[in-house]
Amino acid sequence: MAAAFREKFNDDLNTMDYPDLLLLPQHVMMKIFSYCTYAQLAELRKVCQTFNSLCKMRLTDGFRKVDQYHSQIQKQVKSKLPRRESERHSHPLARHVNILSAVETRLSLLSMTFTKYIDSDLCCFIPGKVLDELFWILRTLQCIDKKPPRAHEFLQELRDISSMAMEHFDECIVPILKQQLPGPSTSFVDEALESISTSSSPGQIRWVHSPRPQDAVFPPFQPLNTMIKTLKKGLRQSKTKISEQRKLIMEQDKKLAELTSRLDRQDTKIADMTQKMLLCDKKFTDIFSAIPKLKSWTETTRSGIDFGIDTSATAVAIPLSVSKKPVRTSKRKVSNDTKDDEPSSSYVKLRKRAKK
Repeated sequence: MAAAFREKFNDDLNTMDYPDLLLLPQHVMMKIFSYCTYAQLAELRKVCQTFNSLCKMRLTDGFRKVDQYHSQIQKQVKSKLPRRESERHSHPLARHVNILSAVETRLSLLSMTFTKYIDSDLCCFIPGKVLDELFWILRTLQCIDKKPPRAHEFLQELRDISSMAMEHFDECIVPILKQQLPGPSTSFVDEALESISTSSSPGQIRWVHSPRPQDAVFPPFQPLNTMIKTLKKGLRQSKTKISEQRKLIMEQDKKLAELTSRLDRQDTKIADMTQKMLLCDKKFTDIFSAIPKLKSWTETTRSGIDFGIDTSATAVAIPLSVSKKPVRTSKRKVSNDTKDDEPSSSYVKLRKRAKK
């Protein structure tokens, strides 16, 4: 009985195509893959289409997790550093900061190389060994309290691996990816055809069509999601710019109102000044018109004083235009009178005033 059962079991194993692992749910397979390193996941992509899709997801998630883990450790280290720049150089965590800054530059280079094609769903983060090295560096930095080795020595392996991966990607993989169309429909059809052509048994074909449609429908929409995110980001930036422009417009309106009020005040002041100037012009014209009359009056008063006429009493009654002939006759009369009679007291007073 035991021998017969053993023979039957061996025959079943030989005839089986091992569909049990592929028929497992996706979250179970992802849990199994979580125990593998990223370098192993990069190698497991060659097994089949299902392994390829799941390992691609794990590798891309690993690259994002490395970036988040790096930012977390960098915040922790910076919180322990002193605020003064001079004290940071002598601090025991100074080498940690140098290593983390070098890792940050390396991550930025990797993201510049791979992120464009990852977002367009053309590939995943291919170099799994780079992810393993990054996680090892960050974990050792988090555990070590003493001074680690210098950044040049500590990151030598990471620099070599990442530079080789980027060169290989740019030289060999990017030309192939540029030929592919990023449209969602063509990529979905190509994926389905490749899965059908590579699968040999009907069980595998049934697995591709039964549990995978939900997973196969969503990945093509990733480029659209990235476009929507970028559009939302652009909308937020435009809204902030619009709010800033509105604030500037409000400030400019206030300044314009102030300037208009100032102009109105200046207009009123100018009107008042023009009225005052007109009044002054009238006064000046009156004064200029009175000047010749005053001149003639002064001449008459002087002539009257010279000839002995009391101008103080008769200043108002004297006309402005006085002829010269009557004055000569009066002078003659006065001279004739003075020959015979003595000078009167009023005449003497007038002469004294004239002399003074």
